[in-house]
Amino acid sequence: MLVNLSEANKEEADLVAEAVRTPYISAKYSADELSHTELRGPLDPKVARTLQLVIQAGEADAQTVSQLSNEPGVVTAWNNRLVTLQSMGLLRERKAGKRKFYSPVIGGLAYGS
Repeated sequence: MLVNLSEANKEEADLVAEAVRTPYISAKYSADELSHTELRGPLDPKVARTLQLVIQAGEADAQTVSQLSNEPGVVTAWNNRLVTLQSMGLLRERKAGKRKFYSPVIGGLAYGS
């Protein structure tokens, strides 16, 4: 996470993120509060779509993401994308019985808006 970047520094961070193919979170921080949290940089289109669906839902499991997507495909593919996002540190995981639910690591996170 990078905070309180100037526009020039954001542009530089974007170039680095693109070069190393790793997204980063940009935010403003003041008065002990984060705001304007935004994921910047490259993501595989299917992984990006998964992240957007989880952000929209607030919290979701693979079944929910699959239903929200209105796309044909197996739930396993959505689960794999959720795990990818969790391993990147962008989603947190919560277990409820045998099910795993995912939510953004930071409230108010935006991507591709």
